[in-house]
Amino acid sequence: MKILKCEDSICYLNVDGKDKKILEISKEDILNALEYIYNNDEVELEEFDKEKIKNEAEKIIYDNLYNKLKDFKENKQILKLEIDELFKDLEEKYKIN
Repeated sequence: MKILKCEDSICYLNVDGKDKKILEISKEDILNALEYIYNNDEVELEEFDKEKIKNEAEKIIYDNLYNKLKDFKENKQILKLEIDELFKDLEEKYKIN
């Protein structure tokens, strides 16, 4: 699913299955997008193209959001391994099973 896109010069973040204008998103919306990326392998992000975006504020937000989400997506397997290792260590330390 494409969660970040730009159509007709307006940029959107898909939040809970609905497209929300990028100028109207909240930090909770971004957290939901991160959670979606973490839990799903079929995630698409439309690459940043400054020519498609007319609003300067949208350009800045889209560029930054695209880079952060892309980085998170590319590194999620490492993050999952680190989390699993941390929990394994805590389970052993506190003898939780």
